[in-house]
Amino acid sequence: MLFETLEELQECDKRRMSMYRRELAMQLTASSFNACIDHTLLDESPVEQVDVVVDEAVKRGMQICTDYTRLVRAYKRKQEKANKKSPLISVVCDFPRGKGSGKKKLDEAKKILEEADPKGGAHRRIVDELDLVANADLYLKRKSAQYVQEIKDVADWVHVYWKEQEKPTPLLKVIIQAWRLKDPEIITTVSTCIAALSKEYRYLKNGKEYPMPIGIKNSTGFHPGYDLKDCAATPEHIWLMRNGAGDYSDDNPVLIKAAGSIRTVDSALDMMLAGGLVNRSLELIVKPREAYRVVRVGASKGAKIADDFRKKYQK
Repeated sequence: MLFETLEELQECDKRRMSMYRRELAMQLTASSFNACIDHTLLDESPVEQVDVVVDEAVKRGMQICTDYTRLVRAYKRKQEKANKKSPLISVVCDFPRGKGSGKKKLDEAKKILEEADPKGGAHRRIVDELDLVANADLYLKRKSAQYVQEIKDVADWVHVYWKEQEKPTPLLKVIIQAWRLKDPEIITTVSTCIAALSKEYRYLKNGKEYPMPIGIKNSTGFHPGYDLKDCAATPEHIWLMRNGAGDYSDDNPVLIKAAGSIRTVDSALDMMLAGGLVNRSLELIVKPREAYRVVRVGASKGAKIADDFRKKYQK
């Protein structure tokens, strides 16, 4: 990681942070940066607004994040507009609070992932990633075993079901609602989730066994009864999440996603730096085209962020 301690991140002055952003941007192409953006629609906009989001994502090579009510429409639009590099679609489960029971979470996940092919016929997966809102209340009430079990129940079904269907397993991203947790709790929550999931799910690659990729996300960026700034992403929270997850590698394929009030290209780059995309020497830890596997930024302003990256850093 670039920042060895949280204090080092917090004490980084504006001039140095600007230099870090530029060093990171120089190593990324516009396409590799854009692939790290989950262009998001989770507000109360009309359902048809998802057409605009999909068009913008396809044009710029971003990913798509939305809710279940817009899923089929988003998929249809993607199929109509997608080029060779089709965007991934992620859907948020138990949005926005995550207070549904374990059974409700599992039932909703099944409903999302078993969505019928819009053209009719057998079930076909139209979701690439599932963003599961964990019940932070359980963790705060020291019911960590139940907290983890609800996540595992969904993960078990996701992996077993799609293994039976002989299809690639969707990436499960756990939304921990970091803004409700104290700093040490963020680290512990992340490490607990990863320990529970990474031991269970493995796959073979070139004759060697690896853990299945897992995602950890800070927030949905929205919570009824709270101001948006309360549940916004911060570089500090993203650093703590990466600290709890450990450095990304083939043996530890943990994606960190930042979401909530990220509206500028510099804020997006700050999250990528905090999320461990570069090492202490400011070098990318993966090839540019693989950056989206390490860190992701969810933003409703994804199109503007992508366009500003090109204008500011790809001159």
